[in-house]
Amino acid sequence: MISSGELTNRIRLGEDSTLEFKRVLTAGDKVKSPARDAVADELAAMANSWGGLLVFGVDDKSRDVVGVPRDRLGMVETWVREICNDAVDPPITALISAVELPGSDGSRVAVICVELERGLFVHRSPGGYYARIGSSKRRMSSEHRARLYQARSQSRMIRFDESPVPRATVASLDRTLAAQFLRAGDDDETRCTL
Repeated sequence: MISSGELTNRIRLGEDSTLEFKRVLTAGDKVKSPARDAVADELAAMANSWGGLLVFGVDDKSRDVVGVPRDRLGMVETWVREICNDAVDPPITALISAVELPGSDGSRVAVICVELERGLFVHRSPGGYYARIGSSKRRMSSEHRARLYQARSQSRMIRFDESPVPRATVASLDRTLAAQFLRAGDDDETRCTL
């Protein structure tokens, strides 16, 4: 989790490949802005790229820390969680936390940070398939998507040296080759099983 001091410094520098800001406007018990689908697209783009941090309560144009009203934090957190679970396929796992920062007027305000790791899957959002490039999201071409599917699916595969070999026994091992994987000082019992 990012510290408030580090977050404040990053906000001063502006958005980049792994940092996005959103100002939050509420009306009653609903989030009026930003649009739900636009947030889903941003989250999917980050997960499809290097991961990143989306901060709710910062104006993306001026970089002013305007905050999220404290009595709305729970509602906004629920809204973000539902977007991660319901608007992105497959769902995104995110670390969602409230952080207190110095606001533009010097007072302490709360923001909501959504931290994402690089996804294990290729995520589709309401707008399609996106990747993060610099401070914006871009629609992925079918070629880009195919390569990403290929790379992400292989990261989940069991490696060949971890794969079970049906009906293999210790006698199936070549003792000379297996000995290369023993450490000096392995006890005689270990050596005897080979």
